Amino acid sequence: MKHLSPTCTQSQAPPAFAPRIGSLLGRLAVFAAAMLLGRTDALASHAMGGELTYTCLGNYQWQVTLNFYRDCNGVSAPTSCTGGAQFNAYSASCGANFWTCLGTPTVEVITPLCDSEPDRCETSSGTYGVEKYTYTGILDLSNYSTCGANDWIISWSHCCRNNAITSLVSPGSYNLYLETELSTSGGLCNNSPSFTNSPTPFFCLGDAVSYNPGAVDVDGDSLAYALIAARSDAGINIPYNVGYSSSQPILNTGGANGVTLNPLTGTMTVTPSQLQSAVVTYKVLEYRNGNLIGSIIRDVQFVVRACTGNSSPMISGINGTSDHSMQVCAGTPISFFVNSSDPNTGQTVTMTWNSGIPGATFAASGTPWPTGTFTWTPTVADLGSNTFTVHVEDDGCPLKGVNDVGFSIQVMPPVTAADAGPDQTLCVIPGIAASATLAANAAVPPATGSWSVTAGTAVFADASSPTTTVSGLSDGDNILTWSLDNGICGVSSDDMTITVHTVGMPCDDGDPGTTGETWDPNCNCTGTGTGIDCEGVVGGTALPGTACDDGDECTTGDVYDPDCVCIGTLLDSDGDGVCDKNDLCPNGPEPGSTCDDGDATTENDMVNADCVCVGEPKDPCDKKKYTQINITMTFGATGGDNWWELYKGDGVTLVASGGPYPNAMPGDVVTETICVPDACYRFYMHSQSGNGMGTGGYTVTDGQGQRIIDANGNFTYTSYMNARFCLPVGPVMIDPSSCDITGMTAQDVIMLIPVAGATKYQFWVFDPHTPFRIKVTRTNPQLGPFNPMNFPAGLDLNVRARAMVNGAYTPWGPACRLSTAPIQPKLLADGMQDTRLEAWPNPNDGDHLRINFSGFSTHTSVVEVTLHDATGRQVQSVAVPAANGVMSTDLDLSGTVNGVYLLRANANGEVRDTRIMVVK
Repeated sequence: MKHLSPTCTQSQAPPAFAPRIGSLLGRLAVFAAAMLLGRTDALASHAMGGELTYTCLGNYQWQVTLNFYRDCNGVSAPTSCTGGAQFNAYSASCGANFWTCLGTPTVEVITPLCDSEPDRCETSSGTYGVEKYTYTGILDLSNYSTCGANDWIISWSHCCRNNAITSLVSPGSYNLYLETELSTSGGLCNNSPSFTNSPTPFFCLGDAVSYNPGAVDVDGDSLAYALIAARSDAGINIPYNVGYSSSQPILNTGGANGVTLNPLTGTMTVTPSQLQSAVVTYKVLEYRNGNLIGSIIRDVQFVVRACTGNSSPMISGINGTSDHSMQVCAGTPISFFVNSSDPNTGQTVTMTWNSGIPGATFAASGTPWPTGTFTWTPTVADLGSNTFTVHVEDDGCPLKGVNDVGFSIQVMPPVTAADAGPDQTLCVIPGIAASATLAANAAVPPATGSWSVTAGTAVFADASSPTTTVSGLSDGDNILTWSLDNGICGVSSDDMTITVHTVGMPCDDGDPGTTGETWDPNCNCTGTGTGIDCEGVVGGTALPGTACDDGDECTTGDVYDPDCVCIGTLLDSDGDGVCDKNDLCPNGPEPGSTCDDGDATTENDMVNADCVCVGEPKDPCDKKKYTQINITMTFGATGGDNWWELYKGDGVTLVASGGPYPNAMPGDVVTETICVPDACYRFYMHSQSGNGMGTGGYTVTDGQGQRIIDANGNFTYTSYMNARFCLPVGPVMIDPSSCDITGMTAQDVIMLIPVAGATKYQFWVFDPHTPFRIKVTRTNPQLGPFNPMNFPAGLDLNVRARAMVNGAYTPWGPACRLSTAPIQPKLLADGMQDTRLEAWPNPNDGDHLRINFSGFSTHTSVVEVTLHDATGRQVQSVAVPAANGVMSTDLDLSGTVNGVYLLRANANGEVRDTRIMVVK
């Protein structure tokens, strides 16, 4: 065994309680589980969980911190060294095994109760109560500074585990055991990870549970997570009851693998299948530059109870998806949002984060279900895995519902220019294989490097090593390529050549006066002189460098070059300083020669027939490979509020992003140009404040200025058309007389320029900000006359068209704006205005519902919008600001089920209803 614990003893009464703090902490495991499972022996024990962490003080000293969580329905926590407030330090390589006392603890009451519920830790009338005891002590290893051990184990053990635990065999007969590993190798002064979330979570039966310990590391080390067996004294594993195991520590509805752990973020997910009190033991591994330098064991107690009227709130993944990890290049700004939700009507959710990534920001806004926006610009100092957690809790009573989700951001190094090293020349003796050692530059983790063969042959001992040995080289040039793969940041490559000559093999020294050339041991190609000159005369004088006649009247000074070719210098017949056969341009280069026209916006500059240097306008993109996209933004407020993102059609892979633009003032116009392959993409424009772009807006165009999206600034946090657009833009054009119609009426039509051979046309009308979209197919190139009531009144839409030619549709053509005439409220007999409530798309696929309410009193500043199911139960409610008798908003229907719903808008007593059908 590693070491032994002191005798298990119970301590005296705890110190005075600190004031209760309302936060994301403990969950009443012992007493609650006893009540739920019919156990009364829970009162005989109190240990609910904890962890040991350490902070380096220098000079081989560390401050060790013990956080211990106890049930206030049990006996007291240790308060003295002899009563268990001490930790053990053990190292086999240093021959050390000693105890150190912990100081007097601080105590916090951390029960997650609503304000009206009494706390057991403060009054005997309370039912639930959890305390957090925090002890500190100094670990002094100065006497062991010369042994440089990487096997220090700091541990603490205390009697006894909670008897109400259902996952372990005879839990009350085992101690709670905590440990952390520490390395002093090379004088390492490391700080352990610490935790921001409680180890005593409390959840509802049947709820989808998401728990994350919220580990952070002040040194920026990378963390990984694993589930291990619960332990007692000296780290001995405790046996599990039937159905439980270390990797599946909670009985659940998902079967043998129902408990899942994300090893990068630490998030554990499970749906409990029965009432239980289960122990989950985390091991958090700490890596620096790929090397393991420490670990922590954290003991977590889960209590699953039968909840009445309260289920835990939930957190979405990145940008509302199910993804909780992403890659980003160092130096590239990122921003994404996460949504919260709660199945319980009338409850308000609070969203916070653990500040796990220094320099990043996380802002939560909105009610009752806030949305959090994460913003960060990583640097090369942040390479590797960076994690943070988001915590949500509701205001349920008596116990609050909570959930925690971890997010991982893998920061990749910017593209490093690959350097394959110098070319090499080898001379080998026949029968001896040629080999060499390469000398490329190393990849910066987490980027990787690899060798490949471009020409010739080669066998690499380790194709991922920049300095690997290579064999199997063939005679002649062997071209090897070294590539550095920086993931999403790109790949750079460089070639080097290993030229192999076999001694005695034929070669050509380029001298016509020699014969029988072969390679010598010094890699020189040598032969025997023939005595024949450049004119084939034995013993002649026509040798390289001597005069000759090349037969060209326009040259002078003709001589034999080293290859016995007679070459002369062109005459300057017009005296312009340039000798050529044309001499057409006096005092300058001749037509067809390269030049520089001094214009930075042109390329391929050349002298034309008029002796003028001219160039071609530059194309920002290589037309053979890429298409140009322009994002033009007109800011209605300061540009520091807006940023944009372009994703691949899958909606996951980020292609490009830009902003915010803090230097842009209201009215300023900024254009960003990017080059992308022809493919499908999704575009998002964001607003940090939720005010869109005010009176401004944005356009997305191709390199020819053809519009793909043309949007005003009337959105809240995100403008997204909820569909892909594809490149290239197609040829079907809307007639200029029909383009950008405002105030469209029933008599208006949209005309296309006819396409030869087209058998039908399709019109796509969409809102750039919301999922609203309609596609109409016609046999002629005309949309309308039609009922403009099909479109929301006064809303700026876009329209694009395509044609079917030879049985296939062309790509969508350029966009035009389109809006119907605003509906003017009618004055009724009683002097009131006729109000109008619009909602689209309807039927809805369970995504966002766009709502427009108009015609009510201009004095009304807030409209209450509610959604009711078929039974009349209110499923959503939101208060929306209004101005000048108009209100517009989005309603998220992702939490609804299929069916018919009643949508109601109440403007201070002016009520309008409409029915919504959800079909997912």
